[in-house]
Amino acid sequence: MANTAHRQWVVTIAVMLATHLGCNDVSAPRESMTESGPLTVRLTGGDLAWHVQYTGPDGEFETADDVHVQRDIYCPAGRSVRIELTSDDLLYTFAVEECGINELAVPGQVFVVEVYANQPQRISFAGDQLCGFAHEELFGQIVIQSESEFQDWLRRHVVENNRTSLRL
Repeated sequence: MANTAHRQWVVTIAVMLATHLGCNDVSAPRESMTESGPLTVRLTGGDLAWHVQYTGPDGEFETADDVHVQRDIYCPAGRSVRIELTSDDLLYTFAVEECGINELAVPGQVFVVEVYANQPQRISFAGDQLCGFAHEELFGQIVIQSESEFQDWLRRHVVENNRTSLRL
């Protein structure tokens, strides 16, 4: 039952995306977009900023090869993307006005938003820590690139993360 309710919630968000961004060819998540399946991205609110995490070459989170970036979410066109939304410290809001998404990031909880876009585009999002002041690091973009551009971006950041960890 919980899985059905979760799936219904995800499809509802996807239908909202399709309705609001139909001209940009955004639609419901698809089960097998590529051989590698959907991309999962962790978006964590912490220290008044969004921290974005991707798995490295091993495909697992919380390992040494994970890719960590600030603020913007990069993803490939033509592939479902699962955004796992959470917080390390406070309550945060995550809003993608263009898509009708307005979610909370809560410590100890994970909320999932799934998106799919056929073509490269940039979609702005806003965040708030609910303190009454705007924090620049909580505003960003979902940058949807071609699969090859995304893979190049990811490879560059894997190399960058490896260099940084060697210096520590």
